[in-house]
Amino acid sequence: FVCHYFARMKKISPSSKPVQARSKLTERRFLKAFNELLRIHGFAATTIDSVAELSGQTRSAFLKRFGSKQGALETLFAKYCEDAIGAMHDAVLELENASKLQPTLLSISQRYEALLETHKGSNRAMQEHFLKGLEAHELTKGIFREGVEMMKHIQKRFLDDGTYTDQGAWAATQILVTLNYNYVLEAMPAFPVDHTERHHLIADLLQKALYR
Repeated sequence: FVCHYFARMKKISPSSKPVQARSKLTERRFLKAFNELLRIHGFAATTIDSVAELSGQTRSAFLKRFGSKQGALETLFAKYCEDAIGAMHDAVLELENASKLQPTLLSISQRYEALLETHKGSNRAMQEHFLKGLEAHELTKGIFREGVEMMKHIQKRFLDDGTYTDQGAWAATQILVTLNYNYVLEAMPAFPVDHTERHHLIADLLQKALYR
């Protein structure tokens, strides 16, 4: 396998790396502009032409890379999913050195909100996708399943055997995702504005849910 890999590498021309670098840069510019416009206008009101203009690229280059606006959204949302799953895996690895449940849940809630803020544009667009057909996207379902697995690890680390069930892990994940998601999307105007107060409240609810 190694010999075959290096044989393939030798066949690649020296100019391929710069071309790939330019291609990646073009994609990053498109996605950055797309995310910014989605944050402000949402999916339906954001046009390919406006993304191309803001990114300094062309409409044809956008279509060549993503195929459609929906294709670009799925690429953008997949990057959020990658970051979210990575954060959940990190949280599980950190459990070994965690001493108390409440600070752990507080940190997880704060980190999840920060991720949603960074990827607010794609999450807002995916909310439009859900409301249109009332069907969660497979990528969204994947994020939720990862959250449940994280909560199961938290239960095992901090709770006594027989005091919790898988239902508690599902309930806690629903609370974590729903409250932070709706707050970031400005759908919970009565929720505490103070960052510390807000996440202490979420952590309290998560702790109660985990014992179900």
